[in-house]
Amino acid sequence: MLLANRPKDMAAADWLRLMADPVNAVLYPLRVTQAMLDTLAARELDLRYRYVLVQ
Repeated sequence: MLLANRPKDMAAADWLRLMADPVNAVLYPLRVTQAMLDTLAARELDLRYRYVLVQ
């Protein structure tokens, strides 16, 4: 899910390193769709991150 939210102009390794910092995990909410939630178990979502449901 982290890589699905990665900005297109940022390398994957840089994005993962950025999101590993707890401060950034709160500042950058992860966008999720209903389809993503349907395929994932709610307990698999990491509570360190903020999630925003998008249409």
